[in-house]
Amino acid sequence: LDALGINEAFSAVTHTLRSEGKLGGRVLDAGAGTCSSAALWSKLPEIEHVDAVELSWHRISLLAAPTIAALSGRPEKISRIFGSFTDIHRPDGSYEIATMTAAFHHCSEPELLISELDRCLAPGGAIVLMGEEPVGRSDILRRFAADLIKRRRLRCSFEALFPPHPQIGDHYYRF
Repeated sequence: LDALGINEAFSAVTHTLRSEGKLGGRVLDAGAGTCSSAALWSKLPEIEHVDAVELSWHRISLLAAPTIAALSGRPEKISRIFGSFTDIHRPDGSYEIATMTAAFHHCSEPELLISELDRCLAPGGAIVLMGEEPVGRSDILRRFAADLIKRRRLRCSFEALFPPHPQIGDHYYRF
């Protein structure tokens, strides 16, 4: 988590939420993976409960518990839920915070995902994305130049320059 900058980002996010009076209540950890982020949220006294939703049965059922323990999380405050982050089976307004840590880039339908996170938020709630590396202008220019020079192709659309990764399905997004 240190190497990925997650601990630093989490500290900054919790500081901001606390200063805005938005740190507390229930958290939706969408695309929870092995529940490292859920473990961090669960340690905060202001957080009542964390629903960790993950589409990988292996991660949520086998890897989450040891990860939560290794990070000194509070397992009694975490519900591990097998499911999709674009179809959260909870009523509207169920959470004060909806978060994703290094998971947004796995979504092929970002508008649907953000809409679903927003639906699940209580009024005044916060959506928090951490651990993402959006593509900036210099990345776009480098890819455009490399394409032109090495491949002798002229592709001008972002989607053509940055297609989803063919094996792991990662998607690239701009700021």
